[in-house]
Amino acid sequence: MIFINEWLPNPIGADAKGEFVELFNNGDASVNLNGWSLSTGVKKRFKLSGVIRAQGYLSLPRSETKLPLKNSDGDIFLYDAAGKLVDQSTFVGTATEGKSFNRIDYNVYDASSVYVTIQQFVWGKPTPGAKNDAVPGVGISEIQYPTNVSLNVARSSWFSVFGYAVFAGVIFAIILWYAMKHDESISQLFFGGDQAIRWGDR
Repeated sequence: MIFINEWLPNPIGADAKGEFVELFNNGDASVNLNGWSLSTGVKKRFKLSGVIRAQGYLSLPRSETKLPLKNSDGDIFLYDAAGKLVDQSTFVGTATEGKSFNRIDYNVYDASSVYVTIQQFVWGKPTPGAKNDAVPGVGISEIQYPTNVSLNVARSSWFSVFGYAVFAGVIFAIILWYAMKHDESISQLFFGGDQAIRWGDR
């Protein structure tokens, strides 16, 4: 399986010269990347090509992809030859200057107190074309991922949050309408007509 393994959104010096994205093939066979693509959340995509060998790394500098990486609230997406989203990585806040966002194995106890290995992204020393050198610590992404599975977990967008708010408002309005229709005192409370109910007897 092909993963986004590491990316450097905020290098020391010029972003255009230092940014890179690294892919990793954790499988036992080479994978042809023709038709695959990378995106940073805009319409433009970089089309991949060539072969990535088994257990091999592919480091792609910005000078090749032409994809600028955001220094704040960044996203990067990987699509297969069929156009399906197969992996993504996201950070919230400002990227640490000179540090890349690295995928690492991370051991934790699950809800059943069983020691399991998950994968997360942390800020660490850039290691393009080589094994990640980062360790768990401050800056671990909040999302926890199972080992050796695509990180296809979409972050909630402002649009979806707005949608939930509208839905909740509609439900509340229906409940309020029903209550007022069947309870005269509630109707008077909201629309006037009975000061005693709203302000109490004086």
